Amino acid sequence: MIDKIKADLIAKTHYESVYKFCLVNLNHNTHDAQDITQEVFLLFQEKSDTLEDFNIKGWLFKTAHLKIKEYNRKLKREINNTVLEDFDIEDESANVCAMLEELNTFNSEDLEKYRNIVFEKLS
Repeated sequence: MIDKIKADLIAKTHYESVYKFCLVNLNHNTHDAQDITQEVFLLFQEKSDTLEDFNIKGWLFKTAHLKIKEYNRKLKREINNTVLEDFDIEDESANVCAMLEELNTFNSEDLEKYRNIVFEKLS
């Protein structure tokens, strides 16, 4: 159990190193590193009365690591959703097939085979 005075001391002692850890792991994106560091220390303050003083630095870095992974998963989902919203499968596959037909690099049988592969991958 960590009291408020000890929690404040821990926060002052480790805030900068947790921030630098986040900064490096977020490709030097200062805004996101600040946000995640704040999330880590808010969670620390919420849970400080139930945490043991043993290896609290490890807990802070593990929490920062998990928050970064959570952030990256969320970012990836947002990017994928944006790409899928902007991507009209039928139009794009038709464009690819039209380009291939113009290049005459495939005969009609190969083109149909490629079209099926494209549709499978997009499904």
